[in-house]
Amino acid sequence: MQMFEYVIVLISIVIGLALTHLMQGIAGVIQHPNRTRIWWVHLVWVAYMFLSIIFWWWWEFQLQHIQAWTFPIYLFVIFYAFYLYLVSAVLFPGNPEGYDSFKDYFLARRRWFFGLLIGWAVIDVIDTWIKGPDYFAAHTQDTVVFNAILALTSIVGMAVRRPASAPAPAIDDRSRLRRTSEMTEDVRVRHLDGDRFAIAVRNHTVLVDQPLDAGGADTAPTPTELFIAGLAGCVAFYARRYAARHHVAPDGLEVVVSYELGGRPSRVSRISIVVTPPVALPAARRDAFLAVASHCTAATA
Repeated sequence: MQMFEYVIVLISIVIGLALTHLMQGIAGVIQHPNRTRIWWVHLVWVAYMFLSIIFWWWWEFQLQHIQAWTFPIYLFVIFYAFYLYLVSAVLFPGNPEGYDSFKDYFLARRRWFFGLLIGWAVIDVIDTWIKGPDYFAAHTQDTVVFNAILALTSIVGMAVRRPASAPAPAIDDRSRLRRTSEMTEDVRVRHLDGDRFAIAVRNHTVLVDQPLDAGGADTAPTPTELFIAGLAGCVAFYARRYAARHHVAPDGLEVVVSYELGGRPSRVSRISIVVTPPVALPAARRDAFLAVASHCTAATA
């Protein structure tokens, strides 16, 4: 086996993983279209990386013209393949939870992505050079111009500011909330006396009653208040889990839920949820934090 064949086998594995990551990301979007909203700019860069890697694999065949392989050249070629995998990995998160859309994710990681593209421009020039003086002389102009454009585009991409966050952390749009059709354990309600009921949930018992002016004894929350409390607790749970996942202390986290009754018969006509993030939460994570909080499974559209 020639040295070129030996090296090409290893980098083919790494490049195959890069293409696989991109294809799995696209497949995930198709399989779960409601999990994370797509963004056309993100998809354009995914397509760019996919095509670039395919063309890169074609042009790396020119490595066969290297007359004397050295260990530094071997390390460089392996590093180049790994570098392309790294760029591809940045485009799709391993777990999209915590991001409301691929736009949010891409903008949050844009400095990493475009920074890697700038490095790629430099590495590609070196790669052209190591393929031999004749090859470098024949492709110098094309290589320099293309990579200069890539680097400038990346600098512009890094400089673009993210849209400002909303001034108030109110969760008003809940049309994106996740839903589940999985069956859960039964909840049993037993009458005690008057308007008091005992609700058995797993190994727990919760009481409900009515206020005095409604004919009850006011010994427990009303069913409506319990519903609102459950919704608030669910939002708080998701918010706290996000903070813990990103190593943010939950101090200062607060959820306030208000509601209005209306219609005939009386129904909960409006619900407003206001979340106060933890004090230590970075401003850059605010949008993702609120998006995750809105994923509460108890919420409905």
